[in-house]
Amino acid sequence: MFSLDCQGLDIVPSRQSLRKEGSLSSFVANPASIQRIVADPQATASDLEWLLMASPLQAILHPNCPVHIWWSWAGTHPYECSQNPAFAMFLLEEPGRWEALERRKLGTWRDAYATRHYLSLGQLRLFAADCTEHAISLLPYFELRGPAADVLRNAVATARDYVAGTIGDHELVEVQRKAFQWSSRSGCEHAATAAGHACTLLFRTEFARYACEAAVHAAKATNSPDTNERAEAEKRWQWNRLQDYLQNGRNDG
Repeated sequence: MFSLDCQGLDIVPSRQSLRKEGSLSSFVANPASIQRIVADPQATASDLEWLLMASPLQAILHPNCPVHIWWSWAGTHPYECSQNPAFAMFLLEEPGRWEALERRKLGTWRDAYATRHYLSLGQLRLFAADCTEHAISLLPYFELRGPAADVLRNAVATARDYVAGTIGDHELVEVQRKAFQWSSRSGCEHAATAAGHACTLLFRTEFARYACEAAVHAAKATNSPDTNERAEAEKRWQWNRLQDYLQNGRNDG
């Protein structure tokens, strides 16, 4: 999880009251009080300021979370902030602010949440396979109908089969080798790189990131003048897909 650092937030009243009783380091959260505030849809601003100290993520999920506090966490905890019941209302109050934040942060958000803290290695491999599949769909028409696309589609299917437990290590390694063979061919090199990373045997968090970045490069490599827009659209697609996995929760089964 991200570091829950409250030092930059505008919560001076709570700090002052805590200092009267002792230092911030001596602050002890009362579980019963936390649950009371979390369950109270009419919780006051002072309640939420206290909750921010006791359980920050619970505070930003509360529908009565003060909007300035919610926005102060939106850049580093976008998924949790988007789960607040008042999310749509916050966006309506400041049109365009969330979209501007997304444009600056999409890649950072993706990399921060595509980690073992939030998802299992199996889910991360599936996410890498999804990004690879989307990259394949961006290949030029002649590549989509050529042998490279067949190899890369097979790599996507193989990564998913490996997670499902229907194939073993040998098959995965062989498919990865074939995918990487196409990574030096102009026109499909980025999609092939993504496929190879999705089929890495000793899969780690960074391989999901490598597959994502390769897919972004595949989007930029299309014969179109709006390459930056295509790259941003690919990052947005990846972020939206990643949120589907986050919504389902970590699955280590």
